[in-house]
Amino acid sequence: MDHVRGKTDGELGPIPNLPVSEESINLLMDEVRSAGDTLRSRPFPDEIVRYKRAVRNFMHYVVENCYTLDHETGIPKFLKPGYKGPRGTPEAMKQITYTKIEVIDKKLEDLAAMLLASQMSQLEITSRLEEIKGLLIDLLQ
Repeated sequence: MDHVRGKTDGELGPIPNLPVSEESINLLMDEVRSAGDTLRSRPFPDEIVRYKRAVRNFMHYVVENCYTLDHETGIPKFLKPGYKGPRGTPEAMKQITYTKIEVIDKKLEDLAAMLLASQMSQLEITSRLEEIKGLLIDLLQ
């Protein structure tokens, strides 16, 4: 995973550390829209990278500021009262760590969904170009 992440970071640059504010959201959204408009009219490699960077930065901001993760350790649901399956097996006695994702900013989540829905054609262009790039690399190997 780090190998892939390092490659992406090298291609797209570092993720900006923006303060939580309406201004930061607007700046990131404007960058996605601007890069998307440019990509639509000029589907060149530099524009694809610019668009990917803008989307990655926006999504990173949303994930960092819209959700919280909570980890809880507990027994599997099938061991709770009423379960009639095999008991006492070593696998059944192991505790499981559950991860709960909680939305802390519904407005930001809705805004992200709306922005990505409006960017579907650009995202599809980027996806198709990445697919073609992968096929070309496969041919060269």
